[in-house]
Amino acid sequence: MQGSLHRFPSAGSTSLFAVAANGCLVGLYGRSSGWLALNDDDEGKERPADDVGCFLRGGVYRSCLRLSWLGKVSGRSWTVVIVGLTPGRQQMGNALIPARRSLLNGRTEAEAAEDAKVFASFSGPMRSNLVAMLDSIGLSRSLGIATAGSLWASDAHRVHFTSILRYPVFMNGANYTGAPSPTATPLLRTHLMKWFAEEMRALPNAVFVPLGPVASEAVEIVAAQGRLDRRQVLAGLPHPSGANAERVAFFLGRKRREELSSKVNPEKLLAARAALADKVLALRSLQGDTP
Repeated sequence: MQGSLHRFPSAGSTSLFAVAANGCLVGLYGRSSGWLALNDDDEGKERPADDVGCFLRGGVYRSCLRLSWLGKVSGRSWTVVIVGLTPGRQQMGNALIPARRSLLNGRTEAEAAEDAKVFASFSGPMRSNLVAMLDSIGLSRSLGIATAGSLWASDAHRVHFTSILRYPVFMNGANYTGAPSPTATPLLRTHLMKWFAEEMRALPNAVFVPLGPVASEAVEIVAAQGRLDRRQVLAGLPHPSGANAERVAFFLGRKRREELSSKVNPEKLLAARAALADKVLALRSLQGDTP
């Protein structure tokens, strides 16, 4: 199948690009000018790193470096689905390293993909913040585990890590942060409703934990169209990124109300925390097979 490039205009001279090959979306990236087309016969050929963006840094297009294979949801059974916006530049790089290592060690592509996902998903300081917030709302207790941190270790089979936009999106070479809106932008909405909706349908009994308002809005839209029980969507967690440190600290009770800047709405965070705690308490009755 011939590879393809899709482009839609945005503000100023910036454009957002979607690169598709082998029947699945390989990546999205934005830059001020230029075009790129990848064909199936490009595999293994040297290409300038600038031409392909950072997700193919090093200049070699290899099928084993894709962040997903054949557009399919892979893995076993999950109890919790943690949903971000889109893989960032650092996360993408963090995924390629263990994937390459696993393949060199003789593991299968499916095993390498699983290794990469667990290693790279919400890596760095984001993971510490996320674990603390999940523990604070009682999710680990409802799952019967000591801490949500084990979802990246011994309990990795209980979790699925994903994003509303499965493949990396960049604007002018920088990480995409939700603008333009993925639900209001035709190209992004198409891939949201195709790939992420497919994942939701494949996991009808899972509990979905979207991170940040953009991911939360998208998950709730897809859930409503797919007739998923809204009790299975734990929306309201602040995004665990370092840029959101103040909101995370208040959510966790590590920062007092009087210490907050004017950018933070404490009442909204308190209401979200209370609602999430109530939803988590109800999970045991909702999911009869949850330990």
